[in-house]
Amino acid sequence: MKTEHGTFARIGDDSRRIRGLLLPYNEPSRLAASGTESIAFSRGAVTLPRDPSVVTLNVEHDRFNPIGRAVALEDTDAGVVAEFEVADTDEGDAYLADMSKRKLSAEVAGIVRDAADRVRGIAGRLTGAAVTTEGAFASAALFAVGDITEEQSAEVTEADPDVIEVSAEETPSEVVVTDAAGNPTRFVPADSEDDEGDNTTESTTEQDETMTASVPNTATANEAVETPKTANEVFSLITKARFDDRDAENLLAALSDIKVNASGGLTTAGSGIIQPEWVGEVYRGRRYAQKYIGLGRRGIIRAMDAKGFRLAQGTALVAAWSGNKTELPSGTASTTLVSSSLRKYGYAADIAREFFDLPGGEEVIAAFIEGVVESYAKIVDTDALADIVTAATANIVAPDTYPTDYPAALGQLIQGISEVENAGGQPTFAVMNDLAWKQALYTPKDAVPEFVTFDFNTTLDGTSDGRVHVVRGDIGVEDTAAVVVGDGSSIRFNEVGETPIQLEALDIARGGVDRAVVGYLQTLVEFPDGLVLVGAADE
Repeated sequence: MKTEHGTFARIGDDSRRIRGLLLPYNEPSRLAASGTESIAFSRGAVTLPRDPSVVTLNVEHDRFNPIGRAVALEDTDAGVVAEFEVADTDEGDAYLADMSKRKLSAEVAGIVRDAADRVRGIAGRLTGAAVTTEGAFASAALFAVGDITEEQSAEVTEADPDVIEVSAEETPSEVVVTDAAGNPTRFVPADSEDDEGDNTTESTTEQDETMTASVPNTATANEAVETPKTANEVFSLITKARFDDRDAENLLAALSDIKVNASGGLTTAGSGIIQPEWVGEVYRGRRYAQKYIGLGRRGIIRAMDAKGFRLAQGTALVAAWSGNKTELPSGTASTTLVSSSLRKYGYAADIAREFFDLPGGEEVIAAFIEGVVESYAKIVDTDALADIVTAATANIVAPDTYPTDYPAALGQLIQGISEVENAGGQPTFAVMNDLAWKQALYTPKDAVPEFVTFDFNTTLDGTSDGRVHVVRGDIGVEDTAAVVVGDGSSIRFNEVGETPIQLEALDIARGGVDRAVVGYLQTLVEFPDGLVLVGAADE
């Protein structure tokens, strides 16, 4: 059977298979334009995959343009003879329709050279193939180099991890391949004398088919897979790839994987190559800001107990007088002793002194103590609210019937303000439970009575009538809306001058440092009638 000239032949006019000499043995490649030395492989030096299908066939060594896979790899005296199935794809059809790229070119990875004779390749691994116009070997084609290793026992030096780009001056007249049955097949280069005439040649095999060999385009293949050696070359490729340079993208894809976070990576445990940025303590949310203890009067603890008296006028002491030397009116009054309550707080820890002696630890302890102080501020503030609610619960007022065009919470707030004023107090604050707060927050502006002003916001506080500070808090009622209204002068909260008190002592015997926080809250309800709760207790 007659076939066209070239490195390989198509098996049958309607077949999608091609066959030819992929890698000749004992034939030096041509010198690369980049200076890479020539190389020649003897039989057995290049390892063939057990499953030939892993060898992908592409066009001009463009791994992003595959057109088929190997179906058979035969190790002969002349070299590796390969048979490929062209894929049933548009790209495969296009190639079979125009088989102008007639040369086969091998892709070999893991190349090892002989140190004494660097032209001699003693190891390699077949990984792919390409159809090309010219190649590295006169009898076959270009091959790609990658993962080159060193073999000390054979005095082998490491070859450059680069594509071997070569140029030949001479082309052998023919290559003869003998199959397992002893039948020879002659491979004729495209530029040999046999190219003259009808471009056909006689085969000596029983199948009567001719296979030819020639040289692919080395420059094109080199541009597709050559691996850059310097950082500047890599950065240049990255810049080109940004402007849609396909060759640059292909070259970058061929770079060796140096992974950041993987086994043996630069950031994995124990490597210590790339160090993280130390930012210290990270944000843990908004620090607690006291909002209840400031509703009352603040003072300093001056004794274990604070006492005072409250004057109660049983009847009106001043009355109308008729004059003219008549007896003046008189009346009586009484006093009540008022005592304070005292709460005590504390926290202590015995901390290993390494935290203080060695760099890095003291920052952690400082943040920890700051958290303890914040904890103190929160519990004291919560207890202050509890004292306010306890005093106001003694004066529970049932809600009135309010107009239906605005929520009950606003009516309760207005009612509470009136109750405190009627008791002789000056309303300065109000605490709403969750239900009342939501009602007030979502109240349309047009639904607020004109004779009062409210200013509520999502920071959980606001004002009423421009002078009553309103906050949200737990006042012991959850089922219905409820409001506590108070006169700030009705209740006093005393603490030590600098609160909390922070203590520190050395635990020398055990190598530690004792840190402690201590604080006190002294509460004195001076005017109980100035604190009222408008609402109903939970059932």
